[in-house]
Amino acid sequence: MANKITSQVKWLPLVIITIIATFFLYQNPPTGLSFAAWQTVIIFVATIASIVAKVLPIGAIGLIGMTIFALSHAAGDESASDAIITALSELNSSLIWLIVVAFMIARGFIKTGLGRRIALQMIRLLGKRTLGLAYGLAVADLILSPAMPSNTARCGGVIYPIADSLARSFDSHPENESADGVFLTAFLVDLCQ
Repeated sequence: MANKITSQVKWLPLVIITIIATFFLYQNPPTGLSFAAWQTVIIFVATIASIVAKVLPIGAIGLIGMTIFALSHAAGDESASDAIITALSELNSSLIWLIVVAFMIARGFIKTGLGRRIALQMIRLLGKRTLGLAYGLAVADLILSPAMPSNTARCGGVIYPIADSLARSFDSHPENESADGVFLTAFLVDLCQ
């Protein structure tokens, strides 16, 4: 069975954003801005608009934005090598790589099911009542937090799906007044804040 390759490009928004960015590129910069700063603003706004419009996957948009920034010498660099160094300089930041590694670790926890197994063990130990289930999820979150520093990845990828399925198994929905899953629903609300 052949895999069907589909295009992820949304051409109409991409063309519109490109036309608008090109139009502003040929306008005089506002008073107080150099031409290089004006180019940087245009590239930044076009990149953000492309991310919001989802014209391509976010990684592709980021690479295209950095490439255009380097090729246009938007930072005012004299040589091409200086422009490339300027465009890629923030990739040297340890904070960026901490975030990348945190999401890679989180993806590993999700793919291997280790986070789910830890959460289910805590629920098995503490889940005699609905309050115990909520405590079990909280303890699982506590155990996973040192290894998964990203709250979004940990809660959204591991804890939330388990809490959601537990709440549904107790027939606890926002429109349902059942007291059985009140603690789980409260935990889900707290988790999503």
